[in-house]
Amino acid sequence: MTKEQIEEMYAKRIPHSLGNMRSPKQKLTFKELEIYYSEQKKKLNDEFLASLDLVDDDGHFNYAAYLLADENGVSIKVAKYSGTTKVDLIENEEYGYRCLITATKNILEKLKVEIRTFTKITATKRLERQMIDALALKEAVINAIVHTDFSREVPPVVEIFSDRLTVTSYGGLPLGLSRENFFRCRSMPRNRELMRVFHDVDLVEQLGSGMSRMMEV
Repeated sequence: MTKEQIEEMYAKRIPHSLGNMRSPKQKLTFKELEIYYSEQKKKLNDEFLASLDLVDDDGHFNYAAYLLADENGVSIKVAKYSGTTKVDLIENEEYGYRCLITATKNILEKLKVEIRTFTKITATKRLERQMIDALALKEAVINAIVHTDFSREVPPVVEIFSDRLTVTSYGGLPLGLSRENFFRCRSMPRNRELMRVFHDVDLVEQLGSGMSRMMEV
């Protein structure tokens, strides 16, 4: 049995996997998703909804389709505080209600602006260092979004403080993945439908690579 077959069998036996959750809306469009595939020179045929596992055996849209549709009811919050605590909230923005890929890209663009760069000028050169490693931050955000347990209806939250940035993803570790294996960067996608699409549009590279990059920082 291949790795892909094992993951598919694992996902199907979980009652709250995205593929087994029916979309709360059945009138969905996917124009943004089609654009992202087109940008990668990948053309979606008339059967793309089924090939991407966005419909169930009865032809109804599942929750993965809902998240990737042009319109949905899911929003990811990005909050910014003036200090090191949550006492003084200075920004509270929401990214969502549309294709999850678009929301993810918009969040990443927002965080690019927020990453502070520290500069030190020596006698011979100018040294610059970012407060947060940009690549590790990107991986943290994407991992949080792709692996969130959306059955809880609590999307990820990004919080920016004066001395740190936190990314919170709800749901805990997937069933069957121990804490030890998690820190060994073993991959067990919670939402394989999202992982596949994010991989197709070049937001993630390969399984387990994101965690490895974060651990190296």
